[in-house]
Amino acid sequence: MKTKPKQLLEIYMFGVIIFVVAIVVIDAIALLQYYTLTSLKQKYPKFYDTPTDEYMPLIFRHTNMSMGSKQMDTSGIQGSNDVTIENYDGKYNVSSNDIQFRQKSLKSVDTTADEKMTLAAKTFSEKISEGALNINEGKTHRIALYGVQHPVLRHRILSMKMSSCYTYNNCRFFYIEGLGMEKVEADAVIFDERNIPEILPAHSNKNQVFIYTELEPPLFNHKTNLDRRRFFNYFNYTMTYRLDSTIPFPYGSVVLTSVEVDAVRKLFETKGYFESANRAVAQLTDNQDNVRKNYRHIFQQKHKQVVWFVGRCTTASKREQYVKEMRKYIDIDVVGACNSENLNICQNESKLECEYRISPIYKFYIAFEISFCNDYITEKTFRWFSRDIVLVVRGARNYDKFLPKGTYIDAEQFRSPMELALYLTELGSDEMRYTEILRRKGNYKVIDTKTHGQMSFCNLCYRLNNIAHYRNVIADMSNWRKGNTCENASDMLTSKE
Repeated sequence: MKTKPKQLLEIYMFGVIIFVVAIVVIDAIALLQYYTLTSLKQKYPKFYDTPTDEYMPLIFRHTNMSMGSKQMDTSGIQGSNDVTIENYDGKYNVSSNDIQFRQKSLKSVDTTADEKMTLAAKTFSEKISEGALNINEGKTHRIALYGVQHPVLRHRILSMKMSSCYTYNNCRFFYIEGLGMEKVEADAVIFDERNIPEILPAHSNKNQVFIYTELEPPLFNHKTNLDRRRFFNYFNYTMTYRLDSTIPFPYGSVVLTSVEVDAVRKLFETKGYFESANRAVAQLTDNQDNVRKNYRHIFQQKHKQVVWFVGRCTTASKREQYVKEMRKYIDIDVVGACNSENLNICQNESKLECEYRISPIYKFYIAFEISFCNDYITEKTFRWFSRDIVLVVRGARNYDKFLPKGTYIDAEQFRSPMELALYLTELGSDEMRYTEILRRKGNYKVIDTKTHGQMSFCNLCYRLNNIAHYRNVIADMSNWRKGNTCENASDMLTSKE
């Protein structure tokens, strides 16, 4: 049966329509990618724009574009034009025209980066000649940041000044949007546990370090299944809130006021640990700040009992149930999203302004965590510790590793919420016993979250500069992560025997 001319024409026109539709779809995808990138730049400008020296002195961007068997590597380029958009499967979709355009547009960026690298090398040479640096410090150690999502981790990285490290200042960060099977040209790659990719890159050499970071308890992080075989013998270091991490990454710590913070930083940078302040409690004497403070006046100002700033109303630790039971026996003002009485305690102030204003009038502050996990003590505990108010803590299983004994009240030492509430009422009415806690607290000062972030990354830089002494492989990451670190909350309304 012969095909009629009219049928041929219809087939031809159908083919043309399909071709036009395909072109339109491709253009739409390209536009979507463009606007997605634009949105990302607006949302996270400090990751895409060239930062000032106030943040990171030198940030490298990593672009690794593939086209067939050929590959163009523009890693080490600084600037906002060299951001690669990748599919979720880690493969790059980049046309030859795109590559030519990028090559042309990045020439000026290359020149700027080279000039800065030359300047940095010259600085290192001068320091080496003066005997201030080790001869091996001339190499820049590059740290890749992949999928950093946790807000505290983002803030720490953006406020980092690697030039302020004491021993080595030759480490620099660069940010990568996606990972595939290809190797990453970096001395270290930091993975945020919230966003570990399905396809993992292989180690490029025996000295490359893959780092697992985690700032929340595993109880709340369900996105990453570390039981999979691909994670066995994959990570080299851990950087978490736990003190048994390769590089501890706590939200804060407390040290004696007589201790220089610089001395603590130097110790942490080279050793990766710090001494708990509570070990020196027996040798305490009142410091000058305590002498100047009028603790009787401080106590007389406090005409309210307990305050609790809280935003998460349902937790694994059942803290909301515990506080509800306490409120039957003592007045507790709740500030934030969980304030069912609609109290306007903070008026139109910011949270920090409100905290400073009301802390002098309250006797106790509730610092209950969302889980029962070893070492998990968030920044609110350290922020309120430095104020003239007594902390009531609950959650972490080992507070004495972080806080000196006699400077806080641990809810776990009481058989029930009622017993704790009655004890706080009694303590709050006894000026001598109450102010003794404040006096003891006055012998200490807080090393805050930002400083600890700096300390942790400086320790990482120290390890990278001495990698032969710090090679390590974690055989079973899942076992380390979950191994006897968290406990389920029991029925807190039942009295302990």
